[in-house]
Amino acid sequence: MDCMSGSGEEEPEEKLARRRLEPYVGPLETADVPGTIGLPDYRLIGPGAPGHVEVTSRPDKRRKVQRAAILKRRTFTVSMPGEWTLYLHRNVDTRDVPKAAGLETVLDAVKQAGRLIAPGNCPLEVADLMHSLGIEAVAYRDAEGPTGTVSLTGGSTGARGVQGSGVDTWLDAAFQEPSVVDHVQKLRRAGGDSRHLYLQVDSASEAGLAIAIALDASNDSGAASYTLPAYEPPDDLTDLWVWPDCPGPGLHYERDRGWEIVQDAPWE
Repeated sequence: MDCMSGSGEEEPEEKLARRRLEPYVGPLETADVPGTIGLPDYRLIGPGAPGHVEVTSRPDKRRKVQRAAILKRRTFTVSMPGEWTLYLHRNVDTRDVPKAAGLETVLDAVKQAGRLIAPGNCPLEVADLMHSLGIEAVAYRDAEGPTGTVSLTGGSTGARGVQGSGVDTWLDAAFQEPSVVDHVQKLRRAGGDSRHLYLQVDSASEAGLAIAIALDASNDSGAASYTLPAYEPPDDLTDLWVWPDCPGPGLHYERDRGWEIVQDAPWE
């Protein structure tokens, strides 16, 4: 995401980033305004060290395409009564699902089970069908009527919380992507004593959801201690903010201080 590009209009990701960051860094002023080229998104205008904030994200592009297709057709009808929700793998073409061979067998299996099923908790033949169809999980509830309804949604239901080295792996991959490198270079060129990169996590992706789950669980009463990342961001950054796009805590790295969990501002 190349935010603003001199438009002066905030994108939704930028508005969210500014609302989250200002309690920690002080007031932010739009820097990338009409008539400017290549400036970071925001300028720090508080009493602290002068510097800039650049906002970017790392979306799952395949999942983005799939979400757009689902918006066009969220449901389809099947011959047996009931209501199902299919959680689809990111590579599934939603147009192929309604007529897919073996789908009715999967739907009947979850109806008989009366609970959410995934490949790890159902008969092997059903699990094999789910794998072949790109179905990560299926939920069911009873409904009256001569026919039934199947709803489609993205998968990632099987994601488990990721922290520590798992976040390190995600960050290492992120900072090898040209788009993220470009944002780091933009901050370097802008100068200033303080250079903040806000990296939004796509919670619709499996890795992103896993990061969000673990961070959210860290606020639970009696939760086990959260393992912070060890990743060292590029020297051109003084601060790195890693924050899921859903409500909840995020991660903050500050040069010479390391990592900490940061709490979200209330969502309106």
